[in-house]
Amino acid sequence: QPQKGFFAKYWGLLLAGALVIGFLFIAALGVGAYFLFRPNVQATSIGFSMEKPEFGKPLTANVDLVNKGILSSDYHAVLLVDGEEAATGDIELESKKPRAISFELKGLPAGKHKASIAGQEVEFTVYRPAELKVTGFTVEPEELMVGETVKLKATVKNSGELPGDFE
Repeated sequence: QPQKGFFAKYWGLLLAGALVIGFLFIAALGVGAYFLFRPNVQATSIGFSMEKPEFGKPLTANVDLVNKGILSSDYHAVLLVDGEEAATGDIELESKKPRAISFELKGLPAGKHKASIAGQEVEFTVYRPAELKVTGFTVEPEELMVGETVKLKATVKNSGELPGDFE
């Protein structure tokens, strides 16, 4: 009986090996394509609706985002304030085209804070509102006659951090 050749003897193993190598190659291409074409979202700026945010008033954070990746993508934006999730929003980002998204922030305590999103970070301060109190009051002259002009003088102290009007 003639002896079988190497290929004839091991063809099943060779075919299985070729299939495994083919699947690994396709998987590697898929992983490589993911890293090559995945979205690369970066924030280019963070701004606020008020120059001097006031405690107790809502504050809007305006963020400019750009997808530096090749393909368009839906993006779930998360704005962190002091390392904690403060607001989220979903936005569709086309490749290389900047878009703006806004977040409303409520209940921030007075003091210094850090906001961060998509590689951008900014520090800001929330100020205590004006708190005006009359600390002194004088009348001149102290004794008057009917029809005389009176001069009233009040001393007002602001214990807040922002200017205010006394009504």
